[in-house]
Amino acid sequence: MSARPALDPELAELLASLPEFAPLSAETLPLMRPYASAPVEPLLATRDVERREEVIVGQDGASLPLTVISPRRPTNAAPGVLWLHGGGMVMGDRFSQLDIPLEWLDELGAVVVSVDYRLAPEASGTTIVEDGYAALTWMVAHAAELGIDVDRVVVAGTSAGGGVAAGVVLLARDRKAPAVAAQVLICPMLDHRNETVSSHQFTTQACGRVNRTRSHGAPCGARTRPVTCRSTPRPQSHQNSRGCRRPTSTRDLPRCFVMSA
Repeated sequence: MSARPALDPELAELLASLPEFAPLSAETLPLMRPYASAPVEPLLATRDVERREEVIVGQDGASLPLTVISPRRPTNAAPGVLWLHGGGMVMGDRFSQLDIPLEWLDELGAVVVSVDYRLAPEASGTTIVEDGYAALTWMVAHAAELGIDVDRVVVAGTSAGGGVAAGVVLLARDRKAPAVAAQVLICPMLDHRNETVSSHQFTTQACGRVNRTRSHGAPCGARTRPVTCRSTPRPQSHQNSRGCRRPTSTRDLPRCFVMSA
């Protein structure tokens, strides 16, 4: 491994000021979950939108709440965005980070569909991706009544949701439906191996250790003992000694925009 790169002094000062997170454990997680999402009403109060609540059935019969937010007076079939929230796969809900896709509604007239996928450790990573896929399938099947152009369906997510989004798109490719035009992955949790310089440079609770060693990456080979979650097996993939899978091919995937820093 190469030497640690130098940090800009301003960034180093900012990192030093970040508070430590509370230890993540089976006891603390239920206490942390209620604080992972802000109320959605303030986000919608100043927007001319329609909100629709649905409950769909997942692959194994589980009930999955969905929220659909669309422009009140669309003129044409709009792009559709399936939003998958962040939260380390262990917290958050369909309203988490919803301000991000709502900007696309404002600027592009997009219809936003956000799903309450089930959370780890109660649900496995495979289940979480299947929940996202069920939401995508429902969204495309109801595209006409939602005012969505089926040729402009985007799957997007941030942090853990970025990893789930990638898994959903892989599943859609392998099952050959539904068609996805693009994927938007914002600081996605994709690589469980912890082999990059930065993964060893930032090791405090505040700077990613929880994400990398105590959520979906840990059972795939992280260097510290996992506490809660299980990882996301991938379709058409190579399985390692811990039972986790990585895609062996990125062929035939839709265009992908990855945002990170």
